[in-house]
Amino acid sequence: MIRLNCPVCGARNSTLVDQRAAVPILMHNVFSSAEAARSCKTGELTVRRCDSCGFAWNAAFDPDRIVYGPGYDNAQGYSPQFQTHLDQRIDAIFAAFPGEKPVNIIEVGAGQGDFLKRMQARAGHRIGRAVGFDPAWRGSDGERIDDGKSFDDGKSFDKGKGGEIRMYRRIFDGEAASIAAEIDADLVLSRHVIEHVSEPMDFLRAIRAGIVGRPATRLFLETPDIDWIIRNGAFEDFFYEHCSIFNPASMATALRAAGYGDVAVTTVFGDQYLWAMARFAKDDAQPGEPKPATPAEAFSTQTLVSEWQGRIDAWREAGGKVVLWGAGAKGMTFAQIVDPTGGRIAAIVDMNPGKQGKFIGVTGHAVVTPEALHAIAPTHIVIMNPVYAPEIRAMLAANAIPASLLTLHEDLT
Repeated sequence: MIRLNCPVCGARNSTLVDQRAAVPILMHNVFSSAEAARSCKTGELTVRRCDSCGFAWNAAFDPDRIVYGPGYDNAQGYSPQFQTHLDQRIDAIFAAFPGEKPVNIIEVGAGQGDFLKRMQARAGHRIGRAVGFDPAWRGSDGERIDDGKSFDDGKSFDKGKGGEIRMYRRIFDGEAASIAAEIDADLVLSRHVIEHVSEPMDFLRAIRAGIVGRPATRLFLETPDIDWIIRNGAFEDFFYEHCSIFNPASMATALRAAGYGDVAVTTVFGDQYLWAMARFAKDDAQPGEPKPATPAEAFSTQTLVSEWQGRIDAWREAGGKVVLWGAGAKGMTFAQIVDPTGGRIAAIVDMNPGKQGKFIGVTGHAVVTPEALHAIAPTHIVIMNPVYAPEIRAMLAANAIPASLLTLHEDLT
């Protein structure tokens, strides 16, 4: 069933932005063989954008088809550039809590606890207790993941190490809320989760309902920005499981409608992501008129795909060999659309050891290590995210790999 009403504001006036058949259900699953990759589960992508608030959603999304388990791997922390971004977010979080008093933290959608552990490594003395919830958690339920040298009661704390961190394999539901209630959360953090939720208003309300009697608790959200996607023609940023994509105006509208106050929304990571902050206290002020949405009509996936296919075909006809850098959702989507039969792109490079030696869904492209580039000898490397271009350029220069570099949104040659 195609959903035509906006999940945020309820309006029924929307514009079709992009539509594709047979896209992978989960972008961050990789496979042990090309054959298994080519037979992965697929679904329909139908991206619509609300003409009233600017929110975008996959109107053909079926939540019953999504199962996040231990095989799901969306880790990005292997890049120095992304590590810098993570540290900037950590600093921004603790800057909202002046002084040295420890804060208690809940992370909704914590993955393997990497961000919580990074918070402890960078500012451990500021952490009282922390819990993370994620159905893809690979450890035991309730497992402690800090270094174990801090005090267990979360009140007295070792200034050098900080309080305990525990992980739970579940979504943030009623049972999770009862666990969270034990730590008197000062902040709730959710990074790159809400875009996977088909009912974002229910998600925001459930988080608020799970924190009882603490109106000063702060919420921090990070999620992609649909305005950046439209503005840059980033067709590679549309995929099945990203069923809810906000812009600043729709995010502010959603938070206020869900009962949050002191709402502030900015952009980070080269303006690709939204960084939203709010308090659990209700804001009685009515949101103002949303800014006009970037016209969806300016977005043409087929034109952009044809341009890239023509460019890559010309390089190959001249004796060239093309690889992509980045086997995250951007790289997988680009390969699946631009090279559906696997004949144009030789391989996809990624820094994540969990993806190296594996194959991406639908097309079966191989994911390789940066060191494999010596054997592949590419003439052209297409970088999936322009933010990483400086560190990739430096890495290639240090390893004497003489390939031309381009990104999807900026020519670097």
